[in-house]
Amino acid sequence: ANLLRGRRGNVMQGSQQHEEQQAEPERRVDAAIRVVKAACRRCLGRSLKASPPEVCEEVDALIKSFKFSPRDLLRIHAKFHQLKQVELHDQVVTTATEVQASSLENLVGHRRKWVLVLLRGLLQLGECGDTITWDEFLWIFLRFCALNEVELGQALFVIIAKEVESQTVHYLCSHELQDFFWAYRNCPYKSFNTESMDFEKLPLTRYYPSDFCELVARFPRLLNPLIHLQQSLQACMPSADYWESSDQASFSRKITYEFFLMSPRRVWLHGDPPFRETCDMLAPDALGAQPVNKDQWLLRTAAAQSGRGLWQVSVWGEQPPPEVLDLLPHSSKGEKAKEEALSPALGPHTQESTLRHRVTKHAAPSPALGEPPPFAALPVVAWGDRPDLPPPVAAERMAVPEGRISEANLALMASTLTEEDAPPRDVLPPRWMRHHTTAPAPVRRGSDHPLPPPAIPTPRRPLVKLEQMRKELHERLRPFVEVSFRHHDSKGNGTLDKAEASKMFADLVAEMTRLIQEIGGKAMRNRCRQSEEVEEGTTHAFTSVTTQALRAQLTAQLSEYRAKKVVRDEAAFAILDANKDGLLQFAE
Repeated sequence: ANLLRGRRGNVMQGSQQHEEQQAEPERRVDAAIRVVKAACRRCLGRSLKASPPEVCEEVDALIKSFKFSPRDLLRIHAKFHQLKQVELHDQVVTTATEVQASSLENLVGHRRKWVLVLLRGLLQLGECGDTITWDEFLWIFLRFCALNEVELGQALFVIIAKEVESQTVHYLCSHELQDFFWAYRNCPYKSFNTESMDFEKLPLTRYYPSDFCELVARFPRLLNPLIHLQQSLQACMPSADYWESSDQASFSRKITYEFFLMSPRRVWLHGDPPFRETCDMLAPDALGAQPVNKDQWLLRTAAAQSGRGLWQVSVWGEQPPPEVLDLLPHSSKGEKAKEEALSPALGPHTQESTLRHRVTKHAAPSPALGEPPPFAALPVVAWGDRPDLPPPVAAERMAVPEGRISEANLALMASTLTEEDAPPRDVLPPRWMRHHTTAPAPVRRGSDHPLPPPAIPTPRRPLVKLEQMRKELHERLRPFVEVSFRHHDSKGNGTLDKAEASKMFADLVAEMTRLIQEIGGKAMRNRCRQSEEVEEGTTHAFTSVTTQALRAQLTAQLSEYRAKKVVRDEAAFAILDANKDGLLQFAE
């Protein structure tokens, strides 16, 4: 029986293989037909493609500012049309006015997985929904492609604030940055990998936009994913050559949460404001290697690492510099691989060479810190020993008869230097600053103001709620308006002439006067009753005087209306009479 079952199974298996072999040519033919159909649809879509849709005034002004040629605009629209064709792969698309937000990821060809969160954050800043219109596509991505490196740092700041749902708008906490960049710890691309970035080893716990821009300038791997996204978009809007040859802005603009909105809620009257850059961290990092300002450092970093503090290895605390991060392998390689990678950089005579960021007896932290990190012994190449710099500038222009450098002449020379492609001079920085690193001093900024819990920026919920309340009130009052209209329609013809309207206006003014007197007097009494500083007798006297003043004001206004009743009734009738037929219908 088992032998028969085995033979029967072999026969069945052989028949299935035979059927699969016979069906294989049919599947290949079907796949080839699908490929040919898709190619035909793409060809038809390109040949039957309509011209780019008309854009709004804001987008038109933006396109003119970039000085796009018609061919450049056609290239951008061709990419937009291609995204629409990918969505409707079984149809021939001739006109594309909007695309799905999910299809925009096709704009990124390589390393797509690591920039999708940035792309979603960019669309969120533009307040885009599930679909992106042609105007929104141009406005958001063209403004993003035109950002320089400092502006990209600010854009990354607001994207992170939106992604981590930060309750503070003007700064990011170190733990929020740690949570955002945690996703890049296992990235296989070394330029994106943040495994060696530990924000707890940095001295700052709050990062304002200026501090964050300094951080990403010193550690480029934090900004590389956004730069890759920008370069991917520039390649198709319209081309990378255009952006390389285009003139950048003469200053770095301030990137706010409304920068990518077509209809911002706030408008700068004098144009985009400049971004105030600082060098609180970069300047001490570049000027020297001997740590100073022990008291300020301990004040800033006393609570770091659960109260253990930080070594003042550099102005960045115990965080290894990018030069060391490029040498370190991934943690999966083990500690031995890390030591082998660092050994050539440390060298055999490290103790005798100039040590970078070595903690000396002048700035030694608490004993609880233990031994400093191994990268603290990496040597430094001073500015004066760099062979890539030009020879020293002639000192005749700055010297005085005694042969000493004149501070006044030095200041005049520095104010007239061109800052483009200018390397550090041999006289800058001063000699006493070349071997010292100053710790960033803590700034007393005061308490943070409470912020509303909704997302950033606060949506237009009050306006929507007010409009909803207005509609509900209109529906509730509509029956009373109908009763009043029928009451004043003495002829019963469904309209009001000027005499009937005049009677309605007189009744309306009388009712409004009585209502204002009653509400105003009640409000005054409640306000005085709630006050604890006014005596009881004074409260009644104040209430009576205020009520009399309000009554006198209303009486004067009512007398003025009665004196000019005919003129004012005619003016009101002219406003309500929309079709100018001399009669008022109920809709009017």
